[in-house]
Amino acid sequence: MHILEHIIFKVRKVSERYQQYGRLIDERVHINVAVIVAVNSLVNLKCSLLLENAPSVDSGRFVGMATQQEYEARAHIAQKLSVKTADVTDVIIWGNIRGSSHVDLQRAKVFQYEGAIWGPLDFSQPVLEIIYDRKWLQSDFLNLVSSQRATVASKSQRATAISDSNGIIAVLKAWNCNSSAKEVLSLGILSTGRYNLPAGVVFSMQVSFQDGRWSVLSDVIGDEKRAKLQIAADQLREF
Repeated sequence: MHILEHIIFKVRKVSERYQQYGRLIDERVHINVAVIVAVNSLVNLKCSLLLENAPSVDSGRFVGMATQQEYEARAHIAQKLSVKTADVTDVIIWGNIRGSSHVDLQRAKVFQYEGAIWGPLDFSQPVLEIIYDRKWLQSDFLNLVSSQRATVASKSQRATAISDSNGIIAVLKAWNCNSSAKEVLSLGILSTGRYNLPAGVVFSMQVSFQDGRWSVLSDVIGDEKRAKLQIAADQLREF
């Protein structure tokens, strides 16, 4: 079987399975169910199939989890700056989770960084102002993030399961009003055309939670980022 045929076969089987899962959700669960899609591949597609086949449930109750990819990016930033992963926040994953995605450091902050400026525990500095090595950010960093999942998975399935579980817990805490409204997460959600992205596809973007509901943060998107998001959107529309 050729590679393309294998991919088509795989997508077809995934589609059949998740269409069935969506119908079961529509028939059997409470309308206020929270559905978090946390899988290793085709996250956006699987989330889209679930919500399409559960029309009685609000589409806002379905999200694809990108927190694992966020964590991987934060871990590499933390290593670069000699801080803990928890000291790096607000890294955003845009687009096709585990596919053609864009790692956005525009909002990213670092705490506890031992630089020329020092402050109390709640003092933070913008990552992009601390890391001057733009070549590393645009090349090595992105390569590390894209290869990290395969590296971790090859060493320990348990490690990836624990990391995914932590991501799910973070999303559930935000959904149940147990986190700050200022906390920013990357989630695959149904696009309504914001940022000039195609409506009707599940796309990872920046959200915050308040009163048990997520909302998309409104930022100005520059031409360079817009071009990267369009690449991700084109890949998603191929499915």
